Formats: sequence, C-alpha cells, structure tokens
Amino acid sequence: MRNLFRFGVAPIQGVADRIAEILALPAGHRPFRDTVDYSDWLAEPGNGVREALTERAFKIMGYSHLLKVNS
Repeated sequence: MRNLFRFGVAPIQGVADRIAEILALPAGHRPFRDTVDYSDWLAEPGNGVREALTERAFKIMGYSHLLKVNS
C-alpha cells in the first residue's frame, strides 16, 4: 500500500491544513467538495468526471438544485 503514495504514507496533516483553509473562507465561497491527493492515481481528473456525471444525472432527474449549498 505504501507504494501507492508519493511519500510512502499519506500525510494526514495535509488534510487538516486543507480543512482549516476551507473553514477560513467566507460563507458562500467554500467548495462543495475538495481533494487532498498524495497518490499518483490522479484523483482530481477522476473526481471531475464523477462530478460531471453526477450533475448530469441530477439534471435529468430534475434535482440540480440539490447540488448547490445555500448560505
């Protein structure tokens, strides 16, 4: 499993730091989702594809409004 991560392990401090950065953003500017990726799996492009597919499915079902966070 360690070979999956660039640093041998996934540094959890990076996750905590990103949470703190997001919480410091003003309401309405915080991302709905975010990724902290220390692997070489290219999580961001995969997440982008999944998000696009989710948006499409919600639009078809008439639930697009559920993808927005009201502040």
